[in-house]
Amino acid sequence: MRYIIRNLRGLWKRERLIFGIMLLCIFASSLILNFSYGLYQNYNVIRDETQLELKEVNITVQEGKTLTKGQFEDYLMALPEEVRKAPALIFCESDFGSIADHVKDEAKLEAFRAELEAAEEHYQSESGLDEHWNLSEWWGNFAFRFQYVDGGFVTSQMYLDIADKQNDVPEGRWFTPEEELNGEPVAIAGVLGDHIDAYDQVYGNALRIDDEHISVFGQSFRIVGKHSHLSLPQIPFSVAPDDLVLGGYVAFLYDRNVDKDTFDTLKKTANEVLPDVFVFEELSFPDNESMYLYSNIMLIAALIAVLSILNFAMLYYFILKRRSRTLAIYRICGCKIGKAVRMYLGECLLISLPVYGLGLAVYIPLMQQVLADIFPYMEESYRPWVYAAIFGMYLGIMLLMLSVMIYCHVRRSVLDAWKQR
Repeated sequence: MRYIIRNLRGLWKRERLIFGIMLLCIFASSLILNFSYGLYQNYNVIRDETQLELKEVNITVQEGKTLTKGQFEDYLMALPEEVRKAPALIFCESDFGSIADHVKDEAKLEAFRAELEAAEEHYQSESGLDEHWNLSEWWGNFAFRFQYVDGGFVTSQMYLDIADKQNDVPEGRWFTPEEELNGEPVAIAGVLGDHIDAYDQVYGNALRIDDEHISVFGQSFRIVGKHSHLSLPQIPFSVAPDDLVLGGYVAFLYDRNVDKDTFDTLKKTANEVLPDVFVFEELSFPDNESMYLYSNIMLIAALIAVLSILNFAMLYYFILKRRSRTLAIYRICGCKIGKAVRMYLGECLLISLPVYGLGLAVYIPLMQQVLADIFPYMEESYRPWVYAAIFGMYLGIMLLMLSVMIYCHVRRSVLDAWKQR
């Protein structure tokens, strides 16, 4: 230890400028390494808060406004093709009452709803429906679940995969994409086809079903399959009449997160094609420019910290070369290579510990009083063990670099060291 202290004292007397720069490098490394860690944690919290698990966009229809199937199709076709193709499923529905010629008897309509609610348990047991299925919730909605492919709209493959797993069409089959793209009048019959009299009492001739055909919207549709639990028939979106009034909302479902550009395009096109009809919820997307700025600051800070450590190592190596004759004398007097390496590393540690601690003592109040106002999640990321881990990382990198440099220097022959000036 006395040799280490003597060497440092001599270094201060003979190389004050270089010694001062070395201290500055350690001080800067302490500040920048701790700042980089806090900035990184602040960045992660902000990124997580704005990282949306947004795979569904629900759009409501403005109160007092009406959306028809034709208007919705015009809106979809006005979207850029890549945006139109992106959803794995587009959903909309229409209340059966909105397309019936007229409601013959409002009292019978309410009675019909009550009848369905009362018959819920009976239909579940007779049809083998799941207990969670509520018949009254499905009493009168035409639902469309489709996607856009090259050439037009077809039933969503996402929906078909789920329906196939649940065996939703135990009799017959689904309509094919070719049938949908060609506009063929095909349909999947619902489970209430055998109870059409109840609909007839309320809506008259708006919906008629026999063994092979369904008559609705003034058209006749060929039955290709029968659904296990939906009450009303399903028909392709492409053949539904343009004047069909849709319900109060539409939805876009994606198999990946929706980005801000896609969401903005949906809103912009709606404002152009259907002004004041759609209402979009406000969503918070990641600010890409801010994230990019954060990334650059962290990269620069980490680079400066590494360069500071490298600078310290290079300066110390320069000092060692200036002390080559002293090293030669130590070697002549019996100082072994390992002991010389440990002595020089001890000097570095004796310099680094107090200066790094000083940098930390300056950084902590600076972070708490100034930086915490700019980076709100920075202060809560620090713990005593975090400071210790950062210092351990700094020390490990510095000692590794210095060990290689010092070992390469002291392993030379005594004669070479004596000649070195």
